[in-house]
Amino acid sequence: MPGSGDHLPRRQKLCFIGDSGCGKTCLLTAATKGTFPEPYEPTTFENYVSDVDVRNIGRMELEIWDTAGQEIYDNLRALSYPDSQALVLCFSIGDPQSYHNLLEKWLPEATRFCPETPIFVIGCKQDLRFDPKTIGELQKSGQLPLTTAEGLAAAGRAGAKYYIETSAKGRYGIDSLLVIIAEEIQMTAQLEPVTSLARRFHEDARVINEERRNLRATGEILTPREKEYASRYTRVVDKPSSTVWKLQADQIVDKVANASRSGFFRKSS
Repeated sequence: MPGSGDHLPRRQKLCFIGDSGCGKTCLLTAATKGTFPEPYEPTTFENYVSDVDVRNIGRMELEIWDTAGQEIYDNLRALSYPDSQALVLCFSIGDPQSYHNLLEKWLPEATRFCPETPIFVIGCKQDLRFDPKTIGELQKSGQLPLTTAEGLAAAGRAGAKYYIETSAKGRYGIDSLLVIIAEEIQMTAQLEPVTSLARRFHEDARVINEERRNLRATGEILTPREKEYASRYTRVVDKPSSTVWKLQADQIVDKVANASRSGFFRKSS
């Protein structure tokens, strides 16, 4: 079994994925440059480099790829995935469509190109959850900003090790984000693979969609299976300016692995 992680290359590649305008670029600008970009300009493809201190191995250089979310770049975006050590799937807490697309577009695409790569799910623009203007606009179409429980459910469906909420505007969750990802890369390299982390696909989506049709009469926002996903995470007490949830260790080895073996999940082809 690998030991201390000394064999890891000092430069590690991260790929940030999600809808155009969901907050990826602002998040990365805040995390790597300490600024909030205004006005917003859609990203075509942008690369960042950031140095972080990682326990046991020292300095790690992160090569961060900010991918374009527009449909016209679908073929070009495929070139961003190779050699990624982590996939960071992003949605905007103030945009339910970006959450839907994370599950229906970005997760299947990412795992098709990188089926064994660790996943992180990030809820961007946390400041919009209680923003009166955002709430008012969403209510016109019978919607509301995404809840933490919904973010955790998405993380569970993705088999993500972490769910993290951030706000680039308020620097909420920014300072610890890259350190958490870098340390998880280092930890993952020390472990012999037990089984690939099970991620929800066709059968799982079908069951959830069936359950969702019964939600209207209950007033609930999550299906029973989504609630089970969300319950797999424990809040990590880190800093007042950070909200981080981590997948419980027994869920990684026991429940997720057993579910994979039993056929509860179906791996992508």
